[in-house]
Amino acid sequence: MTTGSFFVSTKNIAPNIPALVSPPAGGEADSLTPVLSVQGSDVNGDTMTYTFEVFTDSSMEQRFRVAYAVDQPASWIVTPPLTDNTRYYWTAMAKDLHGTFSRTMAAQSFIVKNKDSGNAAPTMTITAPGANEPVMNKYSINSYTITWTAADPDSPALIALYHAPDAGGTGGTLIASGLSKNVTSYTWDTSVLQDGSYYVYGVIADGKSQVTAVSAGPIVIDRTLPTPPEVSGVTLTNNPTPTWSWTGNGGGSGTYRYKLDSEDLTTGATETPDLTFTPASALGGGEHTLYVQERDVAGNWSPSGSYRTNIDLILPEATISGAPVQATADTSVTLTVSGDDVVIYRYRQDGGEFSGERPVGDPIQLAALGDGGHAVAVIGRDSAGNWQTTESTVQWIVDITPPGAVITSVPSSPTNRTAATLVVGGEGVTAYRYKFDDGAYSSETPVSTPITLVSLTEGNHTVSVIGRDGAGNWQTEGSAATAAWMVDLTPAVMNVSTLLDGNFTNVAELNISGTVTDASGIASLALEYAAEGTTGSGEVILDGKGAFSHMRPWPSGPIS
Repeated sequence: MTTGSFFVSTKNIAPNIPALVSPPAGGEADSLTPVLSVQGSDVNGDTMTYTFEVFTDSSMEQRFRVAYAVDQPASWIVTPPLTDNTRYYWTAMAKDLHGTFSRTMAAQSFIVKNKDSGNAAPTMTITAPGANEPVMNKYSINSYTITWTAADPDSPALIALYHAPDAGGTGGTLIASGLSKNVTSYTWDTSVLQDGSYYVYGVIADGKSQVTAVSAGPIVIDRTLPTPPEVSGVTLTNNPTPTWSWTGNGGGSGTYRYKLDSEDLTTGATETPDLTFTPASALGGGEHTLYVQERDVAGNWSPSGSYRTNIDLILPEATISGAPVQATADTSVTLTVSGDDVVIYRYRQDGGEFSGERPVGDPIQLAALGDGGHAVAVIGRDSAGNWQTTESTVQWIVDITPPGAVITSVPSSPTNRTAATLVVGGEGVTAYRYKFDDGAYSSETPVSTPITLVSLTEGNHTVSVIGRDGAGNWQTEGSAATAAWMVDLTPAVMNVSTLLDGNFTNVAELNISGTVTDASGIASLALEYAAEGTTGSGEVILDGKGAFSHMRPWPSGPIS
């Protein structure tokens, strides 16, 4: 925007008493319609008008007043005409735009010495503005010094300055008035002017005649900034030397300046007619913003257009979920790929070739997996285009081979124990089910828990066991491990035909014979003896009917 000024006042103060400019105190006026001129000032900075009064007597009573005017500029041509060779007395007071008057200026006097019959006209030439004034833009100072040459050989002529949109020398807006013919310059406050061309003209008047002088060229004011350029580029990239481009949006001349990562383009910016910028060396990772401005023919730079690019040089890391954490009998699996800013991935199975690119939302689905170990490797790509260089992997085991349970701590057979504790084991077996004799299989039991049987009845018993491994494979019932034993709770019955206790014989060989009956079907007997201090033992074989006969020589003496 253009700049301007304003004055803050919360209380209006009356203007100062006007100061005399011309005619000089007690001096001469060379016309019957002389120009009276004062200089005013106001603390509040208000614009002012002036009231002039002319009298024929120094008492300045109203009955002696011959000329009067209100709301005049600082210079006033006295009307009606005065009388030649007569002294007059006059005063003035200022009024601000709020209607507040100053005190009246001290009375002044002049004598009319009319020169209308032989008056020499004044002259004036505007020397600045010239024909080719530089444009006043946003950066120019908000004032301009008007210069001229003026002369009037026989009158105290006064000068008024105006500005107008053309060189006609009429219809202008007052800049200043009441300037002496001896003044050659005036500093014009241009801060309140709108953009446009302004011709300056001056009017020099001596009461009898006036001359107009017009500047050779205008002052051109252009403080309107061009529209910011439209800057474009990539939002996210892994390229450390990205390219930005821009176009003008109106009001500019096609000359640009740009700067990276700084909004202050008044120093250090690069000026160019080009429409693109690519850094000559690699930029660091992170956000980088290019600011671009365009200049117009008046030299005004536009506000900045900008575009922010994020350079991402950090490699992503994909993660894989859904893989079995232990051996499994499942021959299919669904794996999910994710990871911070991972948007695309490629994978390979069991050391094979990598797949094509897949969106991270598409899972990896594998089926018909064989028995044994399997591995999947994944590399991910982020939104900036960075590819992971070190694979992310998962591994697991597919186990579809049933285990084989093993039963230990089986009681000896036959046994007279009515309780048994069987231990179940086997490679890979983690759980089991068992059945006792002709019963049904039990529920699943951890392999660490033994099979405990109590209150067993007499007879043959069988335990069948099927095992499950960590992958969930169950041993088939047809291949169940078994353990069998007999519980014998009935004592054997034996009849022996030998010498009765304490009998004597002269036979050196004695046949020990008899029969044995038992529910367990005893196949042999143990013979223990002692003769003449000698002890011994031996096995006696039974025939198929439980009968036995054992012939043995004996030494003389007692035999037991």
